[in-house]
Amino acid sequence: MKRALIIAASLAYMLLPLGGSAALAYNPLTPCTPAEVKAGTCTNPCPPGSTSSICADANKQAANPNDNPVVDTIAKATKIISMIIGVAAVILIVVSGLTLVLSAGSPEAVKKSRNRIIGAIVGLVVSATAWLLASFVLNQL
Repeated sequence: MKRALIIAASLAYMLLPLGGSAALAYNPLTPCTPAEVKAGTCTNPCPPGSTSSICADANKQAANPNDNPVVDTIAKATKIISMIIGVAAVILIVVSGLTLVLSAGSPEAVKKSRNRIIGAIVGLVVSATAWLLASFVLNQL
């Protein structure tokens, strides 16, 4: 049962970006063309000259269509999390290295320190790979 739950959660996590990309592409506040404004057929709730904050954000988005606030937020969060993991891994490697040097030849302490260093390096590699994958996906949106 536990295994099936893990597989289902993993599949849902992998398929999540497929539904999210359609939501990111939808913008109901796209600006009206000059012809629509002149003809009076503009259905945008933010006609040119609107001063509300929502309309200002929509006009900014329309002027720079590749600038998506959701993607920017995810990219910033990914960068911050990767930096925190990197700093933690470096601290763990340094502390484990000191423990290894100061273990005075105790086989238990040497083995424990070596395992911590290997675990920190593996975590660093996994974190870097996840950051590269997330950056690639976010640049494609």
